Amino acid sequence: MKKFLHLIALFILYSFVSCVSTVDEGSEKAELLQYEVTSLHLIDSTLNVSELEFAKVLDDINDVIAEIGYPGAGYSLWKVQDDSIMQYRFMILSSWPDKAAYDSIHSSEAFNSAWEKHTEFFEPAREQSIYQRYDLVK
Repeated sequence: MKKFLHLIALFILYSFVSCVSTVDEGSEKAELLQYEVTSLHLIDSTLNVSELEFAKVLDDINDVIAEIGYPGAGYSLWKVQDDSIMQYRFMILSSWPDKAAYDSIHSSEAFNSAWEKHTEFFEPAREQSIYQRYDLVK
């Protein structure tokens, strides 16, 4: 079952990375945005954390990432469609332009302050999750 979940997660990750686009607010033209680093977190949903709580925390952190200068990078929350899967119902997919941007964001004072603000929320989920970071194969 765990291998099946990993395969589903990898398929979703591949689909997301290959289809990501953004709209340039100034010109209203869509341009392809390619992320070179992405992370996948499968969250143990038996922790009784609501989707709304997750989304609110991730929105707060994504706002900080945008303020740092990387709008579009950050975290998105996904939920499994199959109601028979009970343990890993949530997936957090994070996307970063490249390793340098990832390092810059994660070492910034603003990001670390936002992350610290939500430490109590993340720690239980972090301890009971599956985490992988991926680099784009060119």
